[in-house]
Amino acid sequence: LTPGLRPPGVAYDRELRVRVLACEGGAGGGINFRAVWDLATAGARPESIARGDFRATHLTWDGASEAMLVAKLSEAVAGLAAEISTALAKR
Repeated sequence: LTPGLRPPGVAYDRELRVRVLACEGGAGGGINFRAVWDLATAGARPESIARGDFRATHLTWDGASEAMLVAKLSEAVAGLAAEISTALAKR
């Protein structure tokens, strides 16, 4: 949560928390991206509605091009967003 990003007086019924645990490329060409997320009700007694543990296991890079690494990490973030979106559509 980042204070100040929400307009004052706006009430939300859901809260999404995302925690990135790993986001790096290895010298051998592997990419390690892992994030856990939790969607919960908002308020004084939040209850979890959905959660996930996303790992991008299929991505590799050439170990040299930083532009390629950034592109692959962006693919990982897109995969995370797709997983969350799919879970939310089922709710």
